Amino acid sequence: VFLRSQADKVREATGVNLGDLTPAQVMALPEDLQWTSLPYLAERAYARAMSRGFRNHNDSVWTDYLGRARAYSDRAIALLQRRTHPGVVRLQYEAHVVRGWAAIADNDRALAITHLNAAIDALVAKPVTLMDGREPLYTLTNHLIKAGDVGPVAEAFDRLGELDSEDLGEFKKSAEDLRAGRMPDQYQRMLAWLEEQKRY
Repeated sequence: VFLRSQADKVREATGVNLGDLTPAQVMALPEDLQWTSLPYLAERAYARAMSRGFRNHNDSVWTDYLGRARAYSDRAIALLQRRTHPGVVRLQYEAHVVRGWAAIADNDRALAITHLNAAIDALVAKPVTLMDGREPLYTLTNHLIKAGDVGPVAEAFDRLGELDSEDLGEFKKSAEDLRAGRMPDQYQRMLAWLEEQKRY
């Protein structure tokens, strides 16, 4: 509801639907509309890039959406630090997760881990339910696991298991699996899907 109301305000201010704005138009929005819109737009750019195949560097569309995800999440993170609205926690989480994914795409695993931890730090202030917001998180953690960063991801899953009231033990189980040398269920699901798509 909150995002829909902000999207209406964007359309009134620009005459353009939120999802159709160019990056220049997005960055020219008033700050009150940017901080609410940028996390959504960053995640939308992430999804569009992922639909092209991960790290498809020869694809100009992939490169464009990666750039948008990176720029939008960076700007969102900066703006959200100054906000106290109840919805800020979830927006900060989403922005940091997308920024971490962009860092992975840029081959910067240290920065990706920094943003993974920052996403979890945001949730400490006000734990939220992540059942409907795990896909970008798992994309980030799965690529970190594949790159060998098992320890930081296991620690992240431990913390998430404490924060997400609807977890039902999945994060904790994933942490235990990693420490036991097993791949978590969501990682195996990713491998199965990628095998189908012939993208891995």
